[in-house]
Amino acid sequence: MAQWLVLCVLFTLSGCASAPPQLSPEAQIKWQGTQVIKALDTVRDMAIAANETVPPLLSTATTRKIVVYHDSALDIVHAAPSGWLRIVEVGLEELLQDLPERDKRLLGSYIGLAQGVIRGLQ
Repeated sequence: MAQWLVLCVLFTLSGCASAPPQLSPEAQIKWQGTQVIKALDTVRDMAIAANETVPPLLSTATTRKIVVYHDSALDIVHAAPSGWLRIVEVGLEELLQDLPERDKRLLGSYIGLAQGVIRGLQ
């Protein structure tokens, strides 16, 4: 079921890979930020949901890493005037490398969704 949700979100977002042309350059950057934040929210929400199951599918330590990354990434999106897409992408790659294999398999689709959104905007 979760994989179908990811596919639906991916197809929805892939159709919106570029900002509407009538937006100002500043509004286009903000639009891109919103798209990335939505994808990162999905990763965070899935991690929290997996941690809340009984028994937990995701450790509290892994969930904490994802939540901390999410908070940092949002700060970067909101604060950096340019170059933030690459910074967020590199951080996401490092987060993925830092996760245990079991957790990578569990969250890989969601992280892949976020990576796809970021790459589609570059």
